[in-house]
Amino acid sequence: DGVIYIKKNNKYYKRQFERQINVKWFGAKGDGTNDDTIYFKKAFEFLNISKSIDLIVPNGVYLISETLIINSEFNLIGQNSFKQIKVGGLEKENATILRWVGYTNSVIVKVENVSGIEISKICFDTGNGQNLGVNGIIGLQFINKSITRHNIVKGCYFNLLTKGIEFFDDGQHIDSNANMDSNSIQNCIFYYCEIGICIDQLNVYNCDIYYCSFYGNYSHTKHHILIKQGHADVIGGYLGILKDENSVGGKNGVAIDVSNGFINVSNVYGECHNGEFFVWRSSNSAEPSVSSISNCIVNANSSKFPNDYQILNETDNILN
Repeated sequence: DGVIYIKKNNKYYKRQFERQINVKWFGAKGDGTNDDTIYFKKAFEFLNISKSIDLIVPNGVYLISETLIINSEFNLIGQNSFKQIKVGGLEKENATILRWVGYTNSVIVKVENVSGIEISKICFDTGNGQNLGVNGIIGLQFINKSITRHNIVKGCYFNLLTKGIEFFDDGQHIDSNANMDSNSIQNCIFYYCEIGICIDQLNVYNCDIYYCSFYGNYSHTKHHILIKQGHADVIGGYLGILKDENSVGGKNGVAIDVSNGFINVSNVYGECHNGEFFVWRSSNSAEPSVSSISNCIVNANSSKFPNDYQILNETDNILN
């Protein structure tokens, strides 16, 4: 009924609040032991009928076993997205962590046809170690039915995922491949993901990626940014190592790979790449497109692949 009740001494009281609600009000523990999926779903259901704007997720490890779906306008706000390591290497979970413990080939949080929301200060991960523990897991996925724009992902941490963030056209809706523009990813860290950011929606325009850092792994990081279809602007940030010749399937890492679309990259620092830094192989001839790279430094400090670290334009379009 749009009211949150508190039971005390066998009496029920109406909770008074403004703007913000807390996922722990719905029973979430965040103790890294109990599955908190049902409590997040209860909070999401409440937000669908209330006028609250922010769902606050305090520091803790929240085990998630089913996809959480955001389909109304509310912000998902954590307290801290970065894991801190104590002296001696012991992990201190002083962060808001959504840790996947469900099936393979799943999504932790899915945003369906929502505009104007913020997701911030949350760590999306699949485990504690340095190996990709669960296959096919996407941290945050945006799905479009008609309009999905002006959303902000800020200060989040994507750890040991198959894809950190994905913009995706599921092809199930007549207008799904339109109006997915002007979304922003700011000051996020992608750590040991197979693909950091994947854009697979033709009308993703002006997806702004600001000052994000991508830390790769020699065994499984294929791409930091992969554009299957769409457009992005990358401003600032760090792009680290990729797969090497000893990885499964061999060396095939490309830091920025544009399959069908275009991109503008500026003020990026790339280091220790084991393949080409940038490849543009777009076959999109529907409209003339121009990609550009400016003020970037790529530090090729590996003697194993002296002829790599290239910028390749395999299209007939203009690369500045």
